[in-house]
Amino acid sequence: MSRHQPIRIAETVLLLVEGKDDEGFLRCLCEHIGLNGVDILIYEGKTHLRSYLEVLPLLPGYERVERIGIIRDADEDATGAFMSVRSSLINAGLTAPLQLNRTTAAQQHC
Repeated sequence: MSRHQPIRIAETVLLLVEGKDDEGFLRCLCEHIGLNGVDILIYEGKTHLRSYLEVLPLLPGYERVERIGIIRDADEDATGAFMSVRSSLINAGLTAPLQLNRTTAAQQHC
């Protein structure tokens, strides 16, 4: 975890982003559209997502999280990026979508 991360998760929605530029953009976007109740955390690049997800449940306040969104560059292979994120979620014991651009059954009732 980065030293810039919050000590405690305060919100029910988490957005995980690769870096500070992504974080800054999403903070401004959330503010602009009036979206509250979102914590934005930096996982320091796609190569660190797997290990980040493994320790994420150890953060104080994680038990209140209802939804996690992961923002990751697709580079030139959206399917490959999706499969990498999906694999990282499964490896961490978290629910993962089955297909690109689809929600899980657990997400459909939200």
